[in-house]
Amino acid sequence: MKLLLKIPLYLIALLAIGLAVIYVYLLTYDFNRLKPDIVTAVKSATGRDLNIQGDIKVAIGLTPRLIINKVTFQNAKWGSRPHMLQIKRFELQLALQPLFFGTLEVRRAALIDAEILIEVNRKGALNLPELGEGPTESQAAPSDFRFMPEVALMDVRIVNSLLLYKGRLARKPIRLKLNRLKLKSVSPGGSTRLELTARYNRQPLSATGTLGALDGLLDADKPWPLTLTINAVGAKLALDGTVLDVFKARGIALDFKFASRDISKTAGAAGIRIPYKTDARLSGHLSGSPDKALKFSKLNLHTGRNDLQGFVLAKFKGGKPYFNATVTSKRLDLRPTKKKSAATAKPSKRKIFSSKPFPVGWMKKADADVGVRVKRCLLARSALQNLKLNLTLKNGRLTVRPITAIAGSGRLRAGVNLREIKRKWYLRGDLDVRRLNAGRMLKELDITNALEGKFDINAAFSGSGRSPAQLMAGINGHLRLIMGKGRFNNRLLGVLGGDLRAGLFQLLNVGGKSEELTEIKCLVTRFDAVDGLATSRVLVLDTGALRAMGKGTVNLKTEQLDISIKPIPQKGVGAEGVGKISLSLGSLAKPFKLGGTLANPELAVDAKHAAITLGKAVGGFALFGPFGLAALLVDGNTAKKDLCATARAIALKKQKAPPKKKTPKKSPPKKKVFSPGKFMDGLKKLLKSSPGDTNAGQKRDTH
Repeated sequence: MKLLLKIPLYLIALLAIGLAVIYVYLLTYDFNRLKPDIVTAVKSATGRDLNIQGDIKVAIGLTPRLIINKVTFQNAKWGSRPHMLQIKRFELQLALQPLFFGTLEVRRAALIDAEILIEVNRKGALNLPELGEGPTESQAAPSDFRFMPEVALMDVRIVNSLLLYKGRLARKPIRLKLNRLKLKSVSPGGSTRLELTARYNRQPLSATGTLGALDGLLDADKPWPLTLTINAVGAKLALDGTVLDVFKARGIALDFKFASRDISKTAGAAGIRIPYKTDARLSGHLSGSPDKALKFSKLNLHTGRNDLQGFVLAKFKGGKPYFNATVTSKRLDLRPTKKKSAATAKPSKRKIFSSKPFPVGWMKKADADVGVRVKRCLLARSALQNLKLNLTLKNGRLTVRPITAIAGSGRLRAGVNLREIKRKWYLRGDLDVRRLNAGRMLKELDITNALEGKFDINAAFSGSGRSPAQLMAGINGHLRLIMGKGRFNNRLLGVLGGDLRAGLFQLLNVGGKSEELTEIKCLVTRFDAVDGLATSRVLVLDTGALRAMGKGTVNLKTEQLDISIKPIPQKGVGAEGVGKISLSLGSLAKPFKLGGTLANPELAVDAKHAAITLGKAVGGFALFGPFGLAALLVDGNTAKKDLCATARAIALKKQKAPPKKKTPKKSPPKKKVFSPGKFMDGLKKLLKSSPGDTNAGQKRDTH
């Protein structure tokens, strides 16, 4: 009986002795001997080199810890640097009991002070290893290779580390500071809970979610589920779906939802400038693989009262990306949110056209086909209905054609062609607007009682340059604007600079009465540009108080204005050969000069030409004909004659292209052949024109 009671004590003592022997063995065992086995196993699985520079140590306990210092893992051959993973300290906390059954259950794996590099090459391939890339068994398995137990991951943590991303999806490397990343499984083979706290561009970032089993990351044939929520800079991103091959980002099938309280602030944290301070909500479905093609379908974007729908297909196979997109919208408001008041607005001293070089190279980096359909589009100075445009980018040539829309109940049609050659932009475009109702358009922009009337606008241009200023300095083309009957609110002049405002008030208020509205019978102007110098072909304003003509130039290279404006009161004047009227020349309004620059125009009385007569004023307009507009600038019996119709006809007349200079072909010099007959004729003429023959000299003088 006593022996039976002592048996458990003997077993406990035996177990204690065994544990002590194991403890002493583990303490004295040199775990650095495992380095070749670990390196070989990793090489066999990934085809990459693992380098363990530090020592391997073991902390003994019920859950032993394996500590490895200074570990590096090889990057892809095409990578930007030799190592994709550098770990200062790597810890493995093992479960003791599963070891007896041949399972290496990792209770906790921790990467401390690590730097992880994720990059994508031009072909869309990730630098992550693919299992099975290693050499064959005959090449990889050495004769003394030891048995490696089955691994079960339960808890993975990354502490105080840096995640660096380089690739085609970002212009600059993205640096994510990982304060703490925790991946914990409830049970072996079960789902994994994710918790992340990090910083991006000095902004806090956090994420929570549920993922598939950690060991499922290694199975590229089975979809790996994930449900993830990311919060950063006042924005929230939710992902829900599966990924077939996580390490290669292949077989993506994810629904996503994005929401931001201030899209300008959120985008600014990522280095993207968006000038609109508003909320944004985006949802859709992402599918495909980055190395072949990605498709964003069921896209739905809402910003403020704006909406966008459509899809985007991005193909990366073949080196050069190709994008195909269709975008539709019911309402798109692109007006700036910040408005400058007239009191705070200051005249700019800068030029309108920037000398900053155009961005180059981007048109050759990708091809694209984009279709846009917008029911209502609001811009800073215009409102469009039923906007349609097709954009094509192919082989470095950008074509936006045709662009069609309804503008103020009128019809708009335009097109633009752009290409880059040797870092220089070559631009060609055209614009045609028919019967644009200005009052209706301004009403759509929430501006009332400002301007009424219908416009016809036509423009065509072509030029080249390395910057906007250089392009405009050599531009060729024309701009024609014709306005019929309408009204202009004089209060709008208050937003202009002091000199320009005062000059326009004086020009429009010839009769001395201050009125809120100025009646306009017509406004006709056309400028033709040759090598950056725009010259007026016709410039006529006919109001209820006056008729005015102008002529001059706009130097688009220097941005200097040089336009003379001659106002004629509707009561008429007298001019020889034009008509007999009652008023004298002294009652004429003084001529005006529009000078300054495009950025700071100045309109004032032209003192140098204050005494100009009507005949001289009209005589300068050779394009109008001898008396084409002169007779229409006076009142009296000429009331039935239409100044606007004449000016309109001049503006619509096609300009003849300047004749090309023909360089005469040089003919070979004729060989002089001696002729006795010609010699005698020449001798006779010489004798007749001798000094003694006075009659011959007089005949020569008469010629």
